[in-house]
Amino acid sequence: MKFLDEGGARDAIRRGLATSHASEFAVAFWGDGAIAELGIPARNGTLHVTCNLATGGANPHVIQSMITEGRRGPNITVLQNDRLHAKVYLFDDFAIVGSSNASTNGLALEGGELTHWSEANILIEDESTLNSIRGWMKDLRRWEITDSDMRRASEAWKARRSIIRLPHDRSKTVLDALRFESA
Repeated sequence: MKFLDEGGARDAIRRGLATSHASEFAVAFWGDGAIAELGIPARNGTLHVTCNLATGGANPHVIQSMITEGRRGPNITVLQNDRLHAKVYLFDDFAIVGSSNASTNGLALEGGELTHWSEANILIEDESTLNSIRGWMKDLRRWEITDSDMRRASEAWKARRSIIRLPHDRSKTVLDALRFESA
């Protein structure tokens, strides 16, 4: 096992996608830029993604982009589970399990909303543990994403975006913080 922060997790995911024949993600929330930053278009092999569309935490545009790519060929499948909160990235010979969503915050991707969350992940290479993760993935309930699911996801995303507040930036003055909070 190896500990990975958000940047280390991002780099390991990029490596896994580039070298694995089959990758499977059970990652609840996806953000803008994740597809390109993780190297999903240039991946080697198949990719199966399970996300959570119900809570408004997954950007529906990102999910729709992966679905559209999957319709062009059999190499990517995107499904949903409305109770998923996991962050599991499984590759041929290792997995990453932790707190990092596929988002600006979760994997230190570039973007204007970076809130500097401190993420914690474990890279696992032990075959017995990988087999347990594979079994968990196999048993994970999931279903296809319909057009009405995408409409509801867009509504949930917009509703969540209208109330989101970024954590306080301690480098700002009290006056700056008050201006932000009153906006």
